[in-house]
Amino acid sequence: MRRDPIFTMMIQRFSFLVYCLVPLAALGHVPFAAADSPGGVPGPRLHLDASNRDSLLVVGGGLVSAWGSGGPESSMVFTAMTGEGLSPPRYEESVVNGRPALRFRNAALETEDPSALGLTNGIEGLTVIAVAANEGGGTQNLFRIGTDVPPQNNRVGVWRSGGQKSFGGRRLDHGPHQTVRGGEYLDGAWEIDAFIADYANGRAFLFTNGEMKHWETFHSPGEVSAADSRRFRIGSNLSEPPGGFLNGHIAEFLIFDRVLSAEELHRVGAYLGDKYGIAHAHEPSPSGPWAKEPAEVPPPLTQEQLDVTLQPVEINTNPGPEYSDEARDYAMVIGLDRTPGGRLWAAWVAGGDSEEGYFVVATSDDDGATWSEPRLVIDPPNPPFGVLKRTLVGTFWTDPNGRLWLFFDQSLGYFDGRAGSWAITCDNPDDDEPVWSEPRRIWHGATLNKPLVLDNGEWLLPISLWTRDWIRTELRNPGPLFEGVHRDLDPLRKAHIFVSTDQGETWKRRGGVAADQRRFDEHMYVKLADGRLWMLIRTYYGLAESFSSDLGRTWTEPVPSRIKHVERGARVHLRRLESGRLLLVKHGRIEEQTSQRSHLMAFLSDDDGKTWSDGLMLDERTGVSYPDGFQAPDGTIYIIYDRNRATDSEILMARFTEEDILEGRFHTPRAGERILVNKALGGQ
Repeated sequence: MRRDPIFTMMIQRFSFLVYCLVPLAALGHVPFAAADSPGGVPGPRLHLDASNRDSLLVVGGGLVSAWGSGGPESSMVFTAMTGEGLSPPRYEESVVNGRPALRFRNAALETEDPSALGLTNGIEGLTVIAVAANEGGGTQNLFRIGTDVPPQNNRVGVWRSGGQKSFGGRRLDHGPHQTVRGGEYLDGAWEIDAFIADYANGRAFLFTNGEMKHWETFHSPGEVSAADSRRFRIGSNLSEPPGGFLNGHIAEFLIFDRVLSAEELHRVGAYLGDKYGIAHAHEPSPSGPWAKEPAEVPPPLTQEQLDVTLQPVEINTNPGPEYSDEARDYAMVIGLDRTPGGRLWAAWVAGGDSEEGYFVVATSDDDGATWSEPRLVIDPPNPPFGVLKRTLVGTFWTDPNGRLWLFFDQSLGYFDGRAGSWAITCDNPDDDEPVWSEPRRIWHGATLNKPLVLDNGEWLLPISLWTRDWIRTELRNPGPLFEGVHRDLDPLRKAHIFVSTDQGETWKRRGGVAADQRRFDEHMYVKLADGRLWMLIRTYYGLAESFSSDLGRTWTEPVPSRIKHVERGARVHLRRLESGRLLLVKHGRIEEQTSQRSHLMAFLSDDDGKTWSDGLMLDERTGVSYPDGFQAPDGTIYIIYDRNRATDSEILMARFTEEDILEGRFHTPRAGERILVNKALGGQ
């Protein structure tokens, strides 16, 4: 695993501190002793018990630095830190029923040695049991096992998000998480949580205090292995540096490299309940969780049902109160542009980055100082056969003739394997009553970024057809309804270029490229001085780049871009300005890969991207993402972005000039930062 140099240095300093505080011999294997068989159930591969000093190594001031494993080998377990400084889990006496526990806040315990836990190839499942309590806050991770390194991205875990307890995992093909809500996660309440990943039968289960809260099909039987680059953390997720820290206590933690029977699970839970004074179910949860069969699997959708997305959606130009700011609780940027009369049009997604997403559009006639109520909504009606229909991807664009375009997609569920890029146009976007055309379908896939107009009059439109691993009825649950759909499109799952030679009347696919570890593509491109097209593509590792010397017909093999970007990727904004310079908006400095979506910055290049200016910080806060924008006739640059889509739910705008970027500060007369476009209030 690659580590940031500063992170590595901190680990080294901590290791040196431990060696200074403890005799060298004390850092070896620590046996389990009496805690080896809780409840008379043998075989935990790891048992962390704060009330049993034989399972802990406690050094100066009560810092926990290591514990022993149940296998023949031992594993040094160290504390992972962030820039907040050395603050490892703290040993505290009499936390629960007179017994001690470990206090977690901004650090985690971790091991990277799979052999130490016995998580080797061929195991049929995992059982993880924890006695824990959290003290509230945002997303918190009780534990994660797996890896964040593509292409495996194979992990399972339990975490708290939005006050709900969640559990789930990720497939080996780096598809999205399958997540199941397991009920309310009470702040300050001590609970015995048990998570079972039954790899052999493709099922997962979550128990709280002996009661099964939920169970779900856990991908396909045999699809998830338990060994690939296996890592393990208590109290954090697996990102670099650690994130989603647990804010609370853990008194006891066990991992079994097998699926416990209902009787075994009850015996361990009852033992822990008696030990810590936590009410636990009197009888085993129905011996049926792993004998219980799933509900009858519905058949895949018919072709007729899949084809409902080929019908145009009604454009709602008179949205009701159900689309008001007070009713919405989510905000994700789609696009921003300016019409010839100076009106600003902005679009964003409400409902969620999910199968419930829909478009909301507002306007400003005073350069962004104030914004209208929603004046246009695209919210496809749901079909009668139980699958949601959504609109999730698109952008605004004013073409050279002054006509305003709104590109949008349609799909059943989160992604039905085909979707479709649609467009509506408006010839009078500055009037009091704009008139929109009927929607027309351009092709499959989705368009997120604006077209590029070439000197020869051609318009180049980016369209992405997503990979199969995103096909699912719900973002958090793949489901069987789309099984095997649209296999004929698999060779076309790429970042495409479509061309129009008749000013948008017709579009034809010209070429495309598929980057390794691509993630939604979200591709943008510019024409360089030497005549080539330069494309940036979103990937799991940041950005890939590719070049075309024949206006998009053929492309070079995509490679990691020299421009660094946020881990796991995000949208960037790339365009050529009237001055001839290139503008790039991304996370962090050019040479920096940020660990999260923060530090949104704008850069200029005078040499077609070989070198870049120091940049202008648009917003350094976390949770800022998805920049889009334009340059006005007077040279002013406008960038729209979102902030904390599901909590603060803000759509923001920055207004600046090339001079501001070169100076590294907002200082020209009309420059402005963090201009509020909209805030959804339904979740407040």
